[in-house]
Amino acid sequence: MAAKRLLAFTTGLVAGAAVAVKYASRPRDVRWLDYAHLLPHARTSQFRVVNGVRLHLQEKNRSAKETIVLIHGYCSSSYTWSKCLDLIAEAGYRVIAPDLKGFGYSEKPVDNRYRVEDQADLIAGLLDALEVREATLIGNSYGGAVAMVTALRHPQRVRRLVLVNAAYDKTGLPPLPRTYLYYLLRGIVPILMSRRLVKSVMSRLYYNRDVITDEHVDSYFRPLVSASCQAAALATFRQWDLSLLEREMSQIRQPTLIIWGEEDHLLPVRNGAHIHLTIEGSEFIVIPECGHVPQEERPQDFVSLVVDFCKKELV
Repeated sequence: MAAKRLLAFTTGLVAGAAVAVKYASRPRDVRWLDYAHLLPHARTSQFRVVNGVRLHLQEKNRSAKETIVLIHGYCSSSYTWSKCLDLIAEAGYRVIAPDLKGFGYSEKPVDNRYRVEDQADLIAGLLDALEVREATLIGNSYGGAVAMVTALRHPQRVRRLVLVNAAYDKTGLPPLPRTYLYYLLRGIVPILMSRRLVKSVMSRLYYNRDVITDEHVDSYFRPLVSASCQAAALATFRQWDLSLLEREMSQIRQPTLIIWGEEDHLLPVRNGAHIHLTIEGSEFIVIPECGHVPQEERPQDFVSLVVDFCKKELV
């Protein structure tokens, strides 16, 4: 009996030590300077302080008359648009791809301002900082929610919307279960986070898995392994409330294009149909043999749809 207790104690001690090492070995943050040589379009990177938060962004074709802002999804970064920046710039548009607060190479402050409204206000503030009067906002997944909320809170700043497999929280968790899950995830995310996990999640989001190269996985994993990004992702999860869109999405008046990957198993096509039916006058295009991130799987087709939409005269 004593031997069993000793074995159990020793096992627990070793496990606890392993967990402690995992926590302690996480980098505190990810620095742009350390990885600039690995980043696509690194020469276009810059940083701006908006509402007290230092945001990283990439920008091309600054002299163009019209501006397009690309907003990435949850636990993603501006990297998701790397295949589209040149294509959009070559089509004659100024293109700006920021990292949202808490993600990529943007600052990740420890505060309670990770609501979708907070991110939307930062997008509007970024337009001010870059002296952009109005822009077409393109948002993927959670970034689609940020784009819609920006259009609702700052309608004069948004010329058009392009919503790409956009989130709107119809099936969101109630606050109490979300809080319990938050505390559970806060304990296990640092332990479970690995390159293998990131690749596994990607394999469920992409239809064309050929795009999941080592470089692709590393670009997503690099920020997510840091303690500050994990804390920001968890804060965003805890404060996730897109009920504003359930109430007010029908009030969006900007010309809107909805693009959806047909094989998205996270946010299925019926979600896109709901947005289409809710936003009056919107256009809805489904891309076959494509998953959750069309801009990565089908960048040329994606940009062609965007450019065709943006060339239409505004009524």
